[in-house]
Amino acid sequence: MNETSEKLWTATTIGLRWEYHPSSVIRVMRRFGFTGIKFGTARQAARRYADRDVMKVEKVAGLRSNACCDE
Repeated sequence: MNETSEKLWTATTIGLRWEYHPSSVIRVMRRFGFTGIKFGTARQAARRYADRDVMKVEKVAGLRSNACCDE
């Protein structure tokens, strides 16, 4: 099993950070070209986003993150 040391974010966690609904997070990330890592085969399977991708989108889109949810 491959393990990564990189932090992975869920849409829910990012949503709390950005004060967005999780479905909006997926749309924002997709708009900037990041589809994330999909877990499962279903259309609604869980997605995770790499920390570096989240930081890039925050910088480019000018999104302000919530300090209370930073880990």
